[in-house]
Amino acid sequence: MEILYDLTGLRNLEANLVRLPFQLQERTMQAALSEAAKPIKTRMVQEAPRGKGNQRVSLKRRSNDYRRGGATRQDIRIRAVRDKVGEAKVIIGVSKKSGKVGWRTHFITKGVAGKRRIRPNDFLTRAFSQTIAQVTASLGQTIEKKVLAAMKRLGLIP
Repeated sequence: MEILYDLTGLRNLEANLVRLPFQLQERTMQAALSEAAKPIKTRMVQEAPRGKGNQRVSLKRRSNDYRRGGATRQDIRIRAVRDKVGEAKVIIGVSKKSGKVGWRTHFITKGVAGKRRIRPNDFLTRAFSQTIAQVTASLGQTIEKKVLAAMKRLGLIP
């Protein structure tokens, strides 16, 4: 799911954003998008199912370490990235880094058929649809706040 937000309607903000150096524009936009996306992350943590805690930490290591329940909730992250065109984007979801449990999120969201049936629980889409209106409403104010703070740091405005 991708939400596009057009800044052309905010003339003052657009003029201020153009005055910033390009790298600072990118960092400012990524920081603003990450800040605006926090309600989605909070809702995802609330909606994520809490497991029983009997999952092994690693199949590679032969230790008998087992995760406590709630590993999916702990591994939900907000990550600001740039796409191929150079636009700032935010990815919100369960981290797939080594030692994290993002690799198994599709089993939760799509379900598993067979002997150990798991019913689908699409908590990611549910959390996104519940909070996206709030995020889009506050995004303009968050961007404006971050741009003005960056301009003050640079001394472009008193």
